[in-house]
Amino acid sequence: MAVSPPEFYSREYFYSHSQRGRVSGYPDYTRSSSQADVACYLVWKYFDVSSVLEIGCALGFLVEALRQCGLDAKGIDVSRFAVEHCCPAARNHVFWGDVTKGLPLEAESAELICAFETLEHLAPADVPAALREIRRLTRRYVVATIPSFGPNPFGVGGFFGGKVRPELIDHYVSLGYEYDGPIPLEDLARDDAGQPLEGHLTIASFRWWIRCFEAAGLVPCAEVVKRIQPELERFELKEAWNFYAFRLAHVPEPPTPLRTPAEVSAVEGALGLSIRLRRFRTRRWISRLLGPKLTRLVRGVRKAVLRWAQRASATDVSTWRRLLR
Repeated sequence: MAVSPPEFYSREYFYSHSQRGRVSGYPDYTRSSSQADVACYLVWKYFDVSSVLEIGCALGFLVEALRQCGLDAKGIDVSRFAVEHCCPAARNHVFWGDVTKGLPLEAESAELICAFETLEHLAPADVPAALREIRRLTRRYVVATIPSFGPNPFGVGGFFGGKVRPELIDHYVSLGYEYDGPIPLEDLARDDAGQPLEGHLTIASFRWWIRCFEAAGLVPCAEVVKRIQPELERFELKEAWNFYAFRLAHVPEPPTPLRTPAEVSAVEGALGLSIRLRRFRTRRWISRLLGPKLTRLVRGVRKAVLRWAQRASATDVSTWRRLLR
């Protein structure tokens, strides 16, 4: 049986130093670990909007980053813990709500609705209602990242690893590209407590998700998704983030380029992304220097140390992450 959201998305989910948190959740949920700055950068750079509503805003880090970039951003989350303990800059801008039951907001409340790593937490039966509500709330665009599998018509495809039970991966691969899912609940990857891993309840193909968005009255932004693919690779999120973008039928795709090189450089610096990109370049250079075998060994040691820090309930796992970058 799936865990109800109010129970699952508690303190232990966001700060997993306790027993429950060692099986699903974040070792240390921060603006950096949540990739809020990258999400903010992509929205700011590729969409000509001034207002954003985030569905599944958690502790409000993306809301904070978007407001830092001058956008009127607000957030909604089903976790009362997250809303009550949001980051200081997001206070009074994030609210409790359940998108599957309708939100107390006017139609077309924001130019862009975003849901980063959120919709997979809904049961398949709840997805249509959630997308209809998102369609009601948006004035122009919808952006989402959703763990998916199979071919992606606009970018890098997805895979089954980490999404279904390990012993079933070969079975699902054998079904071929015609299989769309969603994966049955009993076949989803599980954590050590036997719950669906990270609370993910809907794992389906890109094709399935696109059909669901289209059924809600949204049209894919094919060109902008293609333009964003190199950005995902640049931030080493090509495999981690399955990116989707949609628009209302009467709204054109965002023009390009929206920002000047000077504006892009300034925002990358303000969000701390310039430092991150330099670190990634250094890491890739070291990988080429070490060669594939030594690189895999170093990565294995890094993962082992981080697992030890989490299992030992280390008081500051983020410190270990910084040391092992």
